[in-house]
Amino acid sequence: AEGREVVRGRTPQGPHTEEERAAFDKGLADRHAAQIEAAEKQVDRLREVVAELDAKVQAAEEAAETGAEEEDAEDAAPAEERREKRREAQMQVSRVRSQARRMKSQLTQMEGQVEKLRRQDPRQLAEQSLRKARQIRGVSATRDAVFIVAAEPTGFGYALWRLDGRLENPEKVL
Repeated sequence: AEGREVVRGRTPQGPHTEEERAAFDKGLADRHAAQIEAAEKQVDRLREVVAELDAKVQAAEEAAETGAEEEDAEDAAPAEERREKRREAQMQVSRVRSQARRMKSQLTQMEGQVEKLRRQDPRQLAEQSLRKARQIRGVSATRDAVFIVAAEPTGFGYALWRLDGRLENPEKVL
């Protein structure tokens, strides 16, 4: 109650031994490599989609041109009907171009993310993850137990731990 230290202990989450740390580092490096691989697959797929959309844009433009040429040849068709066909073709070209621009923008962003992932040092990621894991977000106590909320070493979640009054015998509760 006076603010003096009564007992000192380790946080239960996170690697404490060299063996645990090596396993932690390897797991983090493996997840990092998997992230890069997944992001590269997304980039490849986006490139395919962009190529398909570019082909659609070209086809829509050609169809619009062909339609305009046919309209000139069809003097018998009412002028309003010809204008409506031309408008529809132009709208189709505009929609496909817009979609292609959005996909190209997504592709550029995703390529940037892949490069950022590639430049990240797994050791630095491990240190960041450990710093996060060692942060205690909440503490509560009863007569017999101390409860702490701490970030998990990996991912974005938190865990609730129960420790005895000497801050030993940790048990993950939630």
